[in-house]
Amino acid sequence: MASKRTSNEFVVETTRTLPKKSVQGLLVSAFEGGSNYWYCALDYDFGDSGLTLADFRKGGSMTDPDDYFHPCQIVPFAEGCAVTLEVQGEPGRERLDLDAIKRGLERMALTAPEHFNNIDGPSEDATTGDVFLQCCLFGEVIFG
Repeated sequence: MASKRTSNEFVVETTRTLPKKSVQGLLVSAFEGGSNYWYCALDYDFGDSGLTLADFRKGGSMTDPDDYFHPCQIVPFAEGCAVTLEVQGEPGRERLDLDAIKRGLERMALTAPEHFNNIDGPSEDATTGDVFLQCCLFGEVIFG
């Protein structure tokens, strides 16, 4: 942890470790209400992974029998796989994969720290999930 003093402020840089389950929870918040106002279609891309949607459904090889998540909250964490989203009124699709999630968390911490600090806290809500998903796909909040 580094700390710098600038005039009447202190700038503290720190590292935060988030469990995968917490990040999946952000996707639950985004896909179950937080982001529904700007995306209109969701699909899956399994690339050359050899995986299919059945692997991500309840009981599939990529699921945790003790902790259920919908496929759209599991697929982006699998190497070579992604969830693709169509943004209302925009051509093409945005790709949510492991790299986008990593970039999104970093961008959220830098550009929306008030929301980043809500992760795993009592103020985490659909807005937190929405901001996270937008940071993953666009690098910033452009809707809402």
